[in-house]
Amino acid sequence: MKYITSRLFALTLMGAMLQTNALLGQGAPPDSIPTGVVPPPPSPAIAATDSTKSVSDPFAPAPVATPAASKSPTQSLDDGLLAHYPFNGDAKDTSGNNHHGTIQGAILAEDRFNQSNMAYFFDGKDDYIDFGNSSDFNALPLSVSVWFKSNGKTGKSGIVSKYRAAAWNGWQVMEHKGKIVPWYLRSYNNRIIGNYGESKAFETVIENTESWNHLVCVFDENAGNLYLNGTLMDTKEWTGSSGTPTSGHHLFVGKYSGAQDGFYYGNIDEIRIYGRALNTEEIVALRDLDENMVNLHAGLIAHYPYSGDAEDHSGNGNHGTVNGATLTEDRFGMTDSAYAFDGEDDHVFADVENWTGDYTLSLWAKADETAQQRFCSVINGYDKTPGSKNTCQIHTSGGLFPTYQFFSSNAESFATVRLEWQHLAITVNKHLIRFYENGRQVYVQELEGGDANQFSHLIMGRNRHGNRHFAGLIDDVYVYDRALNPAEIERLHDGGIEDSDGDGLTDDYEIGYGRYAAIKGDFDWAGANADAQQRGGHIATITSEAEWHAVKEVLGTIPHGYYLGGTDEKTEGVWEWITGEIWKFTKWAPGEPNNLPRSQYGDEDHAQTWTATSDGNRLWNDIYSKKNPWSKGYILEYGYYTDPTKADSDGDGADDGVEVAAGTDPNNPLSRPAPENDAPGSSPGEAPVVFQEKIDELENEVANLRDQVEQRDASIAALEKDLQASEANAEQLKVSLASSENRVAELEKALQEAQAQIVSLEEQLDDRDTHIAYLESEVVQRRYSQQQAQEEADELARLASVPFVNGWCYLPEQGWLWTDASVYPYVYRSETKSWCYYQQGTLPRLVFDDSSKQWETWDIEEEVEEVESSEELASK
Repeated sequence: MKYITSRLFALTLMGAMLQTNALLGQGAPPDSIPTGVVPPPPSPAIAATDSTKSVSDPFAPAPVATPAASKSPTQSLDDGLLAHYPFNGDAKDTSGNNHHGTIQGAILAEDRFNQSNMAYFFDGKDDYIDFGNSSDFNALPLSVSVWFKSNGKTGKSGIVSKYRAAAWNGWQVMEHKGKIVPWYLRSYNNRIIGNYGESKAFETVIENTESWNHLVCVFDENAGNLYLNGTLMDTKEWTGSSGTPTSGHHLFVGKYSGAQDGFYYGNIDEIRIYGRALNTEEIVALRDLDENMVNLHAGLIAHYPYSGDAEDHSGNGNHGTVNGATLTEDRFGMTDSAYAFDGEDDHVFADVENWTGDYTLSLWAKADETAQQRFCSVINGYDKTPGSKNTCQIHTSGGLFPTYQFFSSNAESFATVRLEWQHLAITVNKHLIRFYENGRQVYVQELEGGDANQFSHLIMGRNRHGNRHFAGLIDDVYVYDRALNPAEIERLHDGGIEDSDGDGLTDDYEIGYGRYAAIKGDFDWAGANADAQQRGGHIATITSEAEWHAVKEVLGTIPHGYYLGGTDEKTEGVWEWITGEIWKFTKWAPGEPNNLPRSQYGDEDHAQTWTATSDGNRLWNDIYSKKNPWSKGYILEYGYYTDPTKADSDGDGADDGVEVAAGTDPNNPLSRPAPENDAPGSSPGEAPVVFQEKIDELENEVANLRDQVEQRDASIAALEKDLQASEANAEQLKVSLASSENRVAELEKALQEAQAQIVSLEEQLDDRDTHIAYLESEVVQRRYSQQQAQEEADELARLASVPFVNGWCYLPEQGWLWTDASVYPYVYRSETKSWCYYQQGTLPRLVFDDSSKQWETWDIEEEVEEVESSEELASK
């Protein structure tokens, strides 16, 4: 399979599960990004082509709606919707108003996209659908939209009708003699009708009874307007005065009640009834959404991706037989993914079922040389019936100015032959041929004679007669039994329906086409989340750099102020995705997230798009949960972004397609589909190696994070304790400072070195609160002084513990001597002229005075008192 490179990103919301009817019925704002209505949830396992309709081919790309109108509808196409009948297998009303129908004979049939059981066929005899009576349908203004394909019944047959013959009250849209005839009647004298004596008819001829037609009737207080295929065909003003009917009749589809032979003969699909007047832009948008649908599986006869062989990947078994051609690199540089033709005898042949009618040929070609002979066919389709000359082919023109030509009866040039890859496509619709090069229409021609509408053989690299061979490379050949529209041709050019990794998901789906939309609206976070869930998706989660770019490429432009699916609402500062995906990628703008709270909005707990980048993408900021002036909508996402080159993006043993179908996360190995078999009776054993390695890795990561959290919590607790102690000390200092003036004199001797600071503190006491930082520095200094004082006290204590060393002892034979108390415990005190006995080991020191006969403290008493005062000051 092939990897589709960045060329895919040239698409504008193409190729993934877009469902037209749900598009118009699920509340999409009118100016969603891209312009037009917002897609409903794509289901990769059910490829949709219209109105939530599914086909059996799993994981196929769905149609893409691209409005052709010059401006978007002025309202959302679900506004005022009274009923919506997509007929996707039943007659239920999907508008939410529960106006369901009862089938009376009508049978399910193919819709306009050839999808079976997605429309109703009415036999013109007795088939109809009864939707009952509801006053909701007695509305003015009123708009009725319906797709129909008539089998040409001539009588008056009801298509959509809330009327009974001769009632003169109600409305209906009917077919009569090959024309569409609408009525709206309040009474006999007050009506919009085109007959019964009125001078002006109100009708239009059905343009093509062999094809589906889009019909819209609009009635308001001024007139009725009749549109066919997006064009206003007729207008009829009121006869009498306008007003609503009071009809009690049932709403029927396929029946004109009370009329003779009033049953409709043909197919009907996709009915919408509005209680308002649709404008021209909305009607054109309805039509063009369908006309530009992309469904590359519908009508596919054969698809040859040349991925290692020439097998047909359409599922029809039209496999090719290789004759000499060799596998080579394709336009993306992938080996064995295209075929090389030598220009001599190489070709690939396929036998297909006889086909007569419209068709499309599409392929990629790269010529080895420009100057090739005429009729060197790149692809040829011809009728194998003996004697038949019916043929069609894309071949080289030869000559001085070589071109690629399409030949049926007359050869027409439409592209210059180049020595590079070129996308060539031809569509044949009746006798109209359209020519495309590199996804763009370059020429249109009416078929002049001959018959280009019949073939049963396909040959790549050689003409029908086998005498002209193409020299070059050919790849990605598509053959359809219908004329693709321009959007589908562009889609083939931009990627086709490749599944490079074979996981059952198209490359486009994996990288996001059709899975993202920008939903504009006045949402709060909860409202945006609920709206996304109602649409079947979620607010977008951007989990990688590749996805960040992919969303921009898919949407074209990222709008400003749109919610993303990131939140830290549970734990401030701990961001997570609402889907549970691992938070490992961010694109915050500078300074974000900053959690700037506002009283009217609260905290900023959610991510949204913010600052524009040079390439049109946007960085993120955090924003409020409540409605606020800065949030304009949200980015909607369906499913998950996955790697289109890896079948199993997360390596858990389940391919991405299997996980998407099961609803598990294909990027998370811990999210896997549940086994279909019963649980085994014994232990399942160890997990797969890759799975177990991922588990071990995540467990280690969790353990590390847990350790970091515990360390952080411990640090916080310690800091909080220190802060409390500091605050307590500060309070004590404030109280102490209030009384410190009275004690400054007592501290002067002990705090001489701190005098300058104390004076400064005394001058600043009147403004303590503003100078607390300075005072704290003073406290530090005082602690230093306290330490000095304590050191002095410690020294004195040491001296006190040492045998007496601070006295004199008198010895008659030696005179006055400095005494060692351990030898001479008596000292002579000159001031009392007496001997004193010194008691060792006490503090303060005690002496016994013989004259006073009392124990007295020695000369360090005052110093001790000073030390204590210093300690008291420091503690305060």
